[in-house]
Amino acid sequence: AVHPLQYVVEKFGLVIFKIDYVASHGGSLRVFMQKAGASRPVDASVALYLEREKEGGYGRPEVYQRFAQRVLAIREDFRAMIAREKAAGKKIAGYGAPAKASTILNFYGLKPLDISYVVDDNPLKQGYLVPGVKIPIKPSKALDEEPVDVIVIFAWNFAKEILKKIGHYRSRGARFVLPVPVPHSALENSSRIGVFEIVPAI
Repeated sequence: AVHPLQYVVEKFGLVIFKIDYVASHGGSLRVFMQKAGASRPVDASVALYLEREKEGGYGRPEVYQRFAQRVLAIREDFRAMIAREKAAGKKIAGYGAPAKASTILNFYGLKPLDISYVVDDNPLKQGYLVPGVKIPIKPSKALDEEPVDVIVIFAWNFAKEILKKIGHYRSRGARFVLPVPVPHSALENSSRIGVFEIVPAI
């Protein structure tokens, strides 16, 4: 949020003069700062984002309490979905081992008994374990050598690109799931298990 950032930077003699929206990683803000009294004019984007936060109630504790409750509900929904798949005898793997995969897996409390392995194309990650949950990270060929029924796409911001690469596993019966709710527009022709996307091959 811009309001608390503005409070902090002003204590150190800086001012925010421009804010850009960046779509990657689910959306973030790129904030430009300068020393107080510097020559750059303050862009209209600063007032725009401050007003949006005010209208959204980002200064009110109850907004964050509702957000926390929603996050906890999403976790329970996903854990329940994984439990149902496992109870049905399904084998589950993950695709992508970015930092957000470690965050999600640890927060969701998923272990190797839940997700057998995660594949990643980066050879520097292969042969290691996802921190905290000790799920093995393997090369993509593991999907051929150790077939699974469900593939959780942990690098969901690159889901379209990933599906172009691994979509052919659908013909073998695999399904693709995103670990967080996303807008329907994020992926074409998707269906859902609860709030979670079940993504067809592209």
